[in-house]
Amino acid sequence: MATEAHLYVTNGLIPCPNRGNIALDFCLFCAHLTAVDLDGSHPSIYCVPPLQPAGGTPIQARHIAPPPQKVCELDDEGKRDPQDAALRERIVSASMEHPEWGVAHLTKCLQSEGVLVSARKVNRVFAEEGLSQQSDRVVRLEQQVLAGAIHPDDHQVQRIQQWDACFEERAQAGRWPGERLIHASLETGCSLDANVLRAEVVIDTYSSYTFVLLRSGDPRLSAAILLQYYVLPFFADLGHKVDRPFPTRTLASLRESPNSTASPLKAAAALQSYEAFLRQSSIHLEGLTAQSGYVTRFIREFWKAWAIKLPRTLHTPEQLRMLENRLTRDLAAFNSGHALPGFPNMGQTAIERLENYNA
Repeated sequence: MATEAHLYVTNGLIPCPNRGNIALDFCLFCAHLTAVDLDGSHPSIYCVPPLQPAGGTPIQARHIAPPPQKVCELDDEGKRDPQDAALRERIVSASMEHPEWGVAHLTKCLQSEGVLVSARKVNRVFAEEGLSQQSDRVVRLEQQVLAGAIHPDDHQVQRIQQWDACFEERAQAGRWPGERLIHASLETGCSLDANVLRAEVVIDTYSSYTFVLLRSGDPRLSAAILLQYYVLPFFADLGHKVDRPFPTRTLASLRESPNSTASPLKAAAALQSYEAFLRQSSIHLEGLTAQSGYVTRFIREFWKAWAIKLPRTLHTPEQLRMLENRLTRDLAAFNSGHALPGFPNMGQTAIERLENYNA
């Protein structure tokens, strides 16, 4: 007696027990197909292939190729049939309303509305539109929302935010590089001469370009040093108007001392001029609370994997300088070579986003 087989899709091919590696489209028209799961992390199908005869020659399935597509035929001018175009638009529209719905569920819901459609048709449209995975549909939905083509309801916003931590802050994002920056102070799990070493992080909300400074001491003073000597000069070099509210002498004596014990009053005054456009929050790798989505994404995409390799203790300033050099190199590679998902980059690197603004 034949048993049900669970076969996984690899590069669009199915390892059929009887016919070897064949295209997924052939399987969808096979009489032995029992179920399809193309929306999971590992797309697969279920079927009950017929037993092979004693001679070992594979039994051919009833359908070798898909039947003719009558509804999707093109007219004499090469245009898609209007009925098919309307059905395709309805399928895509429904998938934007509920991007979490897979082929089977979407088909049932459309059929309950009186739409004449099959699961094979929905699957074909998904494949042709590049919407086969749930993440594909969420990305398409977010792109249309950002373009103003869709005004999302609460359900759609929730689905986008589950995928994109930065989407909720889209209305507060900078309109040009350097307009709005986000500051966070991250724990490193590392110390220098019994002083806790922290990572001061500043992220540009227009491009997601990220700056990090390793220091101990008051995080407010460290943030001021990072902004004064690294962040603002960077955007000034790009030709964007930025403010430099601190006289250089105010921070120059503290810049080279990672273990500065400046008074809390001085540290607070140093950061006060940035409060109009700087959001500060204390963040830990465990038990994260309400925070900026930009910081959440940076932790996920870079910091968590980088910080886990840090030593527990640094004994000399030379060790700290070596660590800073490694951070500078790795962060430059991240900013220039790591395509960031979600708003505002939508698959672009931070450098590409900046270059597109200047173009």
